Amino acid sequence: MNEKVLLESQSLRQELCQDENTNVLERVGELITLNENGYATTQQVATFYEVPVKTLQTNVLRHREEFNQDGYHIIDSKTFKKLYGQKVHTRMRKIGIFPRRAILRAGMILAKSKIAQQIREYLLTAEKNSTPVLFNVAGQLSDQAYVVANNALQLSEQSKVLERHSTELARSAQLSNDNAQQLILQANLLKAVVKEVYNNKDRIAQNSERIAFLEQQYFKFQTDANTEDTIDTQQINILRDKVRRQKQKPITVWRKFNRHFAISSYKLLPRSQFSNALLWFEKLEASK
Repeated sequence: MNEKVLLESQSLRQELCQDENTNVLERVGELITLNENGYATTQQVATFYEVPVKTLQTNVLRHREEFNQDGYHIIDSKTFKKLYGQKVHTRMRKIGIFPRRAILRAGMILAKSKIAQQIREYLLTAEKNSTPVLFNVAGQLSDQAYVVANNALQLSEQSKVLERHSTELARSAQLSNDNAQQLILQANLLKAVVKEVYNNKDRIAQNSERIAFLEQQYFKFQTDANTEDTIDTQQINILRDKVRRQKQKPITVWRKFNRHFAISSYKLLPRSQFSNALLWFEKLEASK
């Protein structure tokens, strides 16, 4: 059977891609792996088959379903360092991991690799002679060991997350308790104030009446005083005439006038300030 048939037949590749056939890898070349379990990175597999990394990645992508069945997977650089204790000699954030069966399958698919060609010829010869390669127990155990290690790592990460959440919940509970105590103190203080107001309600009512009376008297006094001392109608007309001569809007002039003499209306200008008011208008006209 021609070795090229393996390049086209997925069913034949599936039949020959068994753990007991992975020993052929050491027979055709020197395979460098990550550890004794036989796992290798994309770079290591590409080096073994003497092909560019890009070529290997393209073939894996094209036959991804087959490689997944063999345990091929991708991990990030942080997980890689935790599992294998090695630095990542690549700029890629994701690293492809090949178990021994996936490495063997690559040999059935890489068309232009001489190493892969030798593997295909060896497998087909062994299949023809019905002489299986020695069963590789270590390959099966390595798959199980990886699953256990990966699960342990995930459980460790989850426990750390739960620990952080429990700490945050404890802090939130303490903060809520402090806020509750603060609200209780404020409620007690408000209760005391209300009680004090209730106990002195009669005195407060008397004081309110007294304040209202004094305000009324003050307003009356101020009104009477303004009526006596403010400018008369003739003086008011003179000021109005002054305002009409200004280029600014009357309301703007009156605002400045009232602000200058500290009054709420020009009609409340004290008679004693009338002469000063005329001088104020003279200065305003001179500043034009």
